[in-house]
Amino acid sequence: MMKNLLLLLPWVPAFGAETLAAPAPGAQNPGDLIWSTQLDGECKACPTVGPDGTLYYATNRDGGVLYKLDPNTGAILDQQDLPGAVEHSVAMGDQGYLYLNTLNLPLASGLPPRAVAAAYRSGNLQQVWESTLMQGADTSPILGRNNRVYLGVVADPRNPIHTEGRYYSFDGLTGDVHIDMWLEGWAATPGVVDEDGRVFFGVEDIQGSIGPNNIWPGYFYALTGEDPVGGGSDGPQAWPKFRSDLGDFGSPVGYAEGVVYTTCRDGYLYGFEAATGILTLQFDLGAPSWTGVTIGRDGQSGNLVLYTGTQNIDIGRGGQSRIVAVAVDGSINGNLLWQASVPFGMSFGNIALDNLGNLYFTCAGGQLHAYSSQGTALWNVLLPGGPGGGLGGPTILDNGWIVVGSVTGELMAYQGNGQHLADDVPWPKYKRNLRNTAHALDPIRDRLRILPASLQAGMQGQVEVNGAVPGIPVHLVYSLFGVGWTQVPGTSLVLALQQPDLAFSAPANPLGEVLFSGLVPAGLAGQALWLQAVQLDQVSLVQVVPVF
Repeated sequence: MMKNLLLLLPWVPAFGAETLAAPAPGAQNPGDLIWSTQLDGECKACPTVGPDGTLYYATNRDGGVLYKLDPNTGAILDQQDLPGAVEHSVAMGDQGYLYLNTLNLPLASGLPPRAVAAAYRSGNLQQVWESTLMQGADTSPILGRNNRVYLGVVADPRNPIHTEGRYYSFDGLTGDVHIDMWLEGWAATPGVVDEDGRVFFGVEDIQGSIGPNNIWPGYFYALTGEDPVGGGSDGPQAWPKFRSDLGDFGSPVGYAEGVVYTTCRDGYLYGFEAATGILTLQFDLGAPSWTGVTIGRDGQSGNLVLYTGTQNIDIGRGGQSRIVAVAVDGSINGNLLWQASVPFGMSFGNIALDNLGNLYFTCAGGQLHAYSSQGTALWNVLLPGGPGGGLGGPTILDNGWIVVGSVTGELMAYQGNGQHLADDVPWPKYKRNLRNTAHALDPIRDRLRILPASLQAGMQGQVEVNGAVPGIPVHLVYSLFGVGWTQVPGTSLVLALQQPDLAFSAPANPLGEVLFSGLVPAGLAGQALWLQAVQLDQVSLVQVVPVF
């Protein structure tokens, strides 16, 4: 249990450190290309962004490489060959681990591909653990605050060998399997975790396709998030799974205010009460959708606004190839605020919202589009390689740049119309936040950060925390034993440390900084400290500080 004692580091707070700012971009017009970096393999995922702005990206077919990139220049800082190809985003946990899952597709390394779930350290891209999957997984892991990593695997209804899907949960630190359950379908899309730890995801059913477009029936699942009881492998269900006979649930899921939102290839946008499964919304999209649900808010009414779109498939209801904005007004049908035609239809990933309410998304034709909050087209660019580019949708950096990938292996940054990702709405992008955790409690933009440091035993040392709310206490927590998982009693906070203790607390200065300084005990020579900063309900990523 974390003790409220200064046991090790007799540091005292001192203020006045300089603000550390990223270089300002040069004069650019919205839609202008800032940088482009060639990677090995197809770039289909939504990029992952660490608290210091560093980009992490894993490539798909003809790649299977995990990259670490400089967000200001696109320069490759490090790279690591993976056991298999990765279609969708890596997810970054509080301890700095990068979680991913792979497919059996050709690799840049030339090695035979393997289907695994795995964790890598973000600092040096070295593997922490891997677990073999029954089949490949083309989803993106979602992270619970219970030290669990959730994902499903491929079950192709056209292949008689793959007749059912499976869903897993892994221990985030060790890779030990906890849930290993059979599904009636293929969980090919990331779900969400709500404040109570419930896990929601959709699946594509394996029985009889509908029509020439191969649309299968599908289910939507809700799990409690608890480990199986009594040695079983099935995750306890929060409520009975929901079935659609006319289309599968193959899109990324969104969540806000106790309701889970998802589109379906039956041509509807659904809302389910998270606690009970009661249907709260069934908006007629008029065409199939596997586009994620992004959730903003109307500035005047305060109502939630759902942004999504449809594919270029005509099912006789006239809604194909469009983007829509739907207000949640309490009715089962919702209220269409605006719609716009999208050439070739929307892609799989989510629309991304900036702080001014502008929308950025990719379409099936391989274009990156920008729209205003009122549905006015602002600009668009054709991505290299065309169709299939930016499948997972774009992300937005803290300088307003829009980062997206292409099927020909380029990762690119474009000038946006805003300053950063919207952080005052419930679900502004694919998997909600810059680290792609898909958890309702994780910060959208990680601003609380411990700066890199090293300490000299027996000498004065400093550790700086920035990105804090001015005037509010910041708690510096340490461990001598490494990363772990510790629930803070009486709160929803989880520390990614083993046997953590509180080192000190001090209010942030007007710049949002705290500089802890003091004599480092001589007995720490040759050891390391694992540090986290805590303020209100925000926890920084773990920073490992060596002591020489």
